[in-house]
Amino acid sequence: MTTPFTWILEALAFPPGNVLLLGVVALFFRGGKRRLVFAAAFVLLYLQSAPATVDALTAPLERYPPLSLDHLPAADAIVVLASGRYRRAPEY
Repeated sequence: MTTPFTWILEALAFPPGNVLLLGVVALFFRGGKRRLVFAAAFVLLYLQSAPATVDALTAPLERYPPLSLDHLPAADAIVVLASGRYRRAPEY
């Protein structure tokens, strides 16, 4: 069973939580180091959302080209994949 503490750690480990955590850490610095850490956080946040970075990071994961609509068989159902989690679903 997972706890809210593990959910928080999971949220802070992955983008954009990791960059936001870096911004919070910057609050504990003084002077020029604070500005440098804030600037690094903003640059990382931009790089994580830039299309060129996203394309470069996801390209190795996409091995196969998309299917042509001419070669698809007829279907009786549509499956919609979602990324959310419903932890207490009755079907599980």
